[in-house]
Amino acid sequence: MRAIAGKRATTMVKLRSSRMLLAPGFLRRVFEVFETHRTSVDVVTTSEVSVSVTLDDATNLAAILQDLAAFGDVSVSPRAGLIAIVGAGISDGSMAIAQAIAALGPIQVHMASLSATGINFTLVIDDDQVIPAMQRLHATFFEQPA
Repeated sequence: MRAIAGKRATTMVKLRSSRMLLAPGFLRRVFEVFETHRTSVDVVTTSEVSVSVTLDDATNLAAILQDLAAFGDVSVSPRAGLIAIVGAGISDGSMAIAQAIAALGPIQVHMASLSATGINFTLVIDDDQVIPAMQRLHATFFEQPA
């Protein structure tokens, strides 16, 4: 591990839709909603029937939610926070990821995303848990004897 970063005051949007399964172009249409409303997406996770994103700027959130409702069930968590663990080789095996999740203890993880490069593991948690999570992760990765 090289660094731990936290960010508060983010918004998490979840879209669930069975129409997403095996539907070419579905994600493109979903992300066009964010483009239309000039809103950047920060963290993304997807599965067969859902997509979750975080937004730094929720200025156009009402319009975004209205447009996304055409695709399926939409929910929003307006008080989310992000924790990013950065380091070479995070994705080499699962030890660092397992240690990070274990270090959080009772802190609920709402979303997790591993960067394509494998050097950044981001967790979405409750906004008020960002500082405690950073303290727990720091103790696990930087205060342990070598």
